Amino acid sequence: MPKAAAIDPGNWATVHSNFDRFDINELNRVVLDYAQIELESAERKRRRSGAANLAAKLMYWVALIGLAGPLFSVAIFASGGGARKLSEDFSPGFEVPCVYIGCALGFLALLYHFVPWVRSTHRQWDRSLFGFSVFVLVSTVLLLVLILMSDPAAYPRVPLVMAPLLLLAFGISVIVAEFRLYSKEKPPAVDVNALTSDEMEVLLALRRQALTTLRSRSIVSYEEFDALNSSPLTASADGKA
Repeated sequence: MPKAAAIDPGNWATVHSNFDRFDINELNRVVLDYAQIELESAERKRRRSGAANLAAKLMYWVALIGLAGPLFSVAIFASGGGARKLSEDFSPGFEVPCVYIGCALGFLALLYHFVPWVRSTHRQWDRSLFGFSVFVLVSTVLLLVLILMSDPAAYPRVPLVMAPLLLLAFGISVIVAEFRLYSKEKPPAVDVNALTSDEMEVLLALRRQALTTLRSRSIVSYEEFDALNSSPLTASADGKA
């Protein structure tokens, strides 16, 4: 599996071993390696209008729920529709719109995570995007299997399989695009001394998020959190990560 040349500090915090000694300089280096990507993302958010910000917040929750969209459709079929019609449990035809709604939610979820990634000028390997895509693909394949196992007289094949097939194709395209388009190079380094106060706050917030994750995993204690959080954002003297 590929690795990001500049890993997202949040992801780095989730994979940091509980058995390795934590060094704030190591986290600082991770933040600074990723800084250019984070600053570009913050600038795009800053240029959004109020309506666009509201829409982005709404889309976040739609995408969060949408990851389970295909599973929602699977649950409907697995509760009885996989082998027989569910008319005794739901009104006739209830399963059909559920398939389309679930697939539409899955499509929006992948689109929400893929578009910002593909628009980035320094696309790094994103394990979250890959994981989300695989999760949606597996649940979509399961949905297709249940549809094909169902009674063809109750569930016409063509209308039902169209939405899952389109979602399957899109999910595969996202995975292929990530493998082909990700950069193996680190983004340009930032000069910490040249950062504005707003830019520095963006990077400190990014580090704070990683520290919070480390604290939740008991790698950083509550007693040392405040001191680490208030420490200056500087790289280690030898430049190692």
